Amino acid sequence: MQAQTGASVLTLLKAKGSLSIDDAVEGALSSSDYRSSRDTYMEAWTIDGKAGESVTIDMISDDFDAFLFVVGPGLDETLYDDDSGGGCHARLSFTFLENGPFQIVTTSTGPRAAGVYSLRASSEPGPGAGYECGGVNPASLTALPVGDTISTSLTAMGWFTPESQMIMEGRYAAAYALVGRAGEKLTVTLESDDFDA
Repeated sequence: MQAQTGASVLTLLKAKGSLSIDDAVEGALSSSDYRSSRDTYMEAWTIDGKAGESVTIDMISDDFDAFLFVVGPGLDETLYDDDSGGGCHARLSFTFLENGPFQIVTTSTGPRAAGVYSLRASSEPGPGAGYECGGVNPASLTALPVGDTISTSLTAMGWFTPESQMIMEGRYAAAYALVGRAGEKLTVTLESDDFDA
């Protein structure tokens, strides 16, 4: 979490709706939204805070690199975050210093990035995504259908086509079953003259 000082134009954005603690809403950035001086789309939501109450706000999106702002009473600085939620998800944890409505502003790091997102407010923060922005979601690897079974004496041949499964944009992947014995040491080699393996 980071902060910046000074009055903010973020307080002037008209809210799309409200968010409650231990609840979530769905939103979408699009060309119909307000466009910032950084050429990013922005949407605003409100949350009612009580002085002394702590909250964690998560902005989760698989469509773009999420970026989050919070402004409100008692905050002399604008709070903001990029990737603290793991993956390319934003997360802000803070304590309300005063009662009143706070403005949550959702946006992206890249210009005119559009897509859907989930916005969640939690009294107890859950685990983050568990991987870095730009990294591969482990769940997408375990979800791959398993193809041929390989062993220490077998070489498998494979290829990618436009119909092959992707684990992230522009990155194809295939899964194989590996047969091994307890205590056995193996070296698995992937070679290709067509791409960086």
